[in-house]
Amino acid sequence: MRLSRALLWLLLAAYCAWGLVYIQRTSFVVDGVRVYSLWDDAMISMRYARNFADGRGLTWNGDSERVQGFTDPAPTLAMALLHRMPLPPTKIAAVYQLAMLVLLLAILALVYRLAGLWFGADTPVPIAATALCAAGGPLAVWGLQGSDAAPQTLVVLAALAAIASRDRRGENWPPGAFTLLALGIWIRPDTTVDLLAVLVAALWLAPNRARCAGQALVGLCVAWAALLALGLGYYGDPLPNTWYLKATGSPRMLVWANGLLQLRELLASIWPAVAVCALGSIAWLRRERWLWLLACVIGARVAYHVQVGGDWLPEETSRYLVPLLPLISLLYAGVAWRATVSLSARVPPVVAASAFALALLLGGAKLAPEGPQVEWLSASAPTLLRDYNERLYRYGIYLRDHTDADTTVALHWAGVTAYFADRPAIDVLGRSDRHIAHMEVQGFAPGHSKWDWDYVVYERRPDVILGADRGLESHPGFLARYVPARAEGVLTFYLRDDSRAKVRDPALVVPDPAARRNDSAR
Repeated sequence: MRLSRALLWLLLAAYCAWGLVYIQRTSFVVDGVRVYSLWDDAMISMRYARNFADGRGLTWNGDSERVQGFTDPAPTLAMALLHRMPLPPTKIAAVYQLAMLVLLLAILALVYRLAGLWFGADTPVPIAATALCAAGGPLAVWGLQGSDAAPQTLVVLAALAAIASRDRRGENWPPGAFTLLALGIWIRPDTTVDLLAVLVAALWLAPNRARCAGQALVGLCVAWAALLALGLGYYGDPLPNTWYLKATGSPRMLVWANGLLQLRELLASIWPAVAVCALGSIAWLRRERWLWLLACVIGARVAYHVQVGGDWLPEETSRYLVPLLPLISLLYAGVAWRATVSLSARVPPVVAASAFALALLLGGAKLAPEGPQVEWLSASAPTLLRDYNERLYRYGIYLRDHTDADTTVALHWAGVTAYFADRPAIDVLGRSDRHIAHMEVQGFAPGHSKWDWDYVVYERRPDVILGADRGLESHPGFLARYVPARAEGVLTFYLRDDSRAKVRDPALVVPDPAARRNDSAR
C-alpha cells in the first residue's frame, strides 16, 4: 500500500510536469508575444465569457442579438471569472489550461481509488490503471485543449467512486452521486446520459433504489429547468443553438450511419484492448456487481455517440466517448491482473509477472488511436490545430488593429479569430447563428452540415469574409460584391467592394472591383 501510494504521487508529479510541457507546446510566438489558445470551439465559449465579463451580456457579439452558441454553461461562466483577472487575452487560455490540468490530476486520483475499490487496494491494479489512464492521449489532449471532456469525466468518475465505496460495504447507494451527476448537466447537457445510465443500474442493483430514483429525477428536473430557463428566458430557444445545428435538420439514417462508421473505425484501432476487456470480463468479472454499473455507463455513452452521429474530429477520438477511456483503462488493468493471478498457478511467478507487464504495454499502445497517443507522448509531435490557431490569431490581431470597430467579419473557423479580433462576427457554419442552425439539409457532417450563402451574402452582408469554400467561391452574389485582398503578404481574405474604407491599412493589396467583375463575366 505504501509503495503504491508513493508510486501514485510520483506518477501525478510526472503527469503534471508533462502536462505543463504540453500546454507550452500548444502556444506560439507572434511578433515577440507568446500566445496561448484553446482549440477553436473552446475559443467560442471564451468569446461569450469575455463579453459577459465586460458587461456586454452572455452573447456572441455583445449586442441585442442573443444566440446560445455554447453547450458548456458552467465552464463558460468559469471562463468569465478568468476574464476578471488582470491578464492580457493572450494569456487567459493558459490559466484555463492549468485549471484543466488540475482536473486531469484529480481524474487520475479517482481512477486509482476506483481500481482499489473494485480490484483491491493491495493489488497492482490501482497504480497500473492510473498509469494506463495517464498515458492515454485523447483525455489529455481534449482536456488541455479546453474542451469540457475533463470536467465531465471528473463528475462521472466522482459519482462512480462514491457509489463504489458504499456498494463495496453492502450499504445504500449515496443519493448525492445523482446530485453530482445532475450538476454535471451544467457542464454539458449530455451528462444526462450518464445520470440515466447510473439510474438504470440503481434500479437493478441499489438497496435503496426508490430513494436513488427520487434523487435522480429531482436533480434531473432541477438541472434541466435551470437550463431551459436560461435558454427560453435569455436566448428565446429552449436548447443551445448547437443542438439544433448538430442534432436536427439532417436525415436521421445519415446521422446514425456516420456515428456507427466512426465507432467502427475507433474499434478497428483499439480492438485488441477491447477484446481483452470483453473476454476477461466474461471469464473473471461477470459476477461482480460493479461490472453491470460500468456496462450501463459504457453502453449509454456508445449509444449516444451513435445517436448524435459522432464527432467532428473522430481521429482524435470522439469527445462523447472520451469519458469512457479512464474506465476502460481501469477495466483493462483489472482483467490483466486477474489473468495474471490465474496464470501464476500454472507458471513460475516471474513468467506471470512478465506477462502482466507485457499486457500493460499492449494496453498503453492500444487503448486509444495512434494520433492522439503520439501527440500526447511525443514532445516533438505537433499539437491539435496549433498551426491553424496561429494563423487564425494573426487574422484576429490584423482585424483588431486595422479595421473599424463596426466591421463585420464572416468566419468558417469562428473561435480564435473572433476572440482576438473583437469585431462583430458571423458564424457561417451556424454555431452562433440561429437561422443557419435551424436549417433542414440533405447531408450530414458533425457540426458542419449547414450553410446558406444567400443569407450570408444578401442579408448579413459582412464587410470581410475569411475563406471561400463549400460553394461560396462560385456564388454569384459573392463574385459580384467581394474582392480578394492580401495583407502583410500572407493574410488573404475577401472584402466587400463598398467596405474598403473600413480597413485602415494603406499597404492592403486589393484589385479594382470593376476589373474583377469584368474578369468574372468572361
